[in-house]
Amino acid sequence: MIKFPEGKTVNNFQEELRQMGEVAILMDCGFLLRTNIKATEVRDYIKERISPLSVYVTKVAHGAAWTNITVPNSVVKEWYALIDIV
Repeated sequence: MIKFPEGKTVNNFQEELRQMGEVAILMDCGFLLRTNIKATEVRDYIKERISPLSVYVTKVAHGAAWTNITVPNSVVKEWYALIDIV
């Protein structure tokens, strides 16, 4: 969940995330980012570029459940199918 500082919007954030990879908007302030960049580096990039009041970044692997998201389920399923199992 992201709390944007005054003057920043979801669109600003989405554009910044696109600099790191493919972006799917899951909900108002929830994004799925497909990238090879480490979660800590994504967090630091977000803090530096957007300066949100708070941000949570996590690496997602196989196994998730969702409902009522903005992006079509097929997109999320496709992205999960492309994750390399280590």
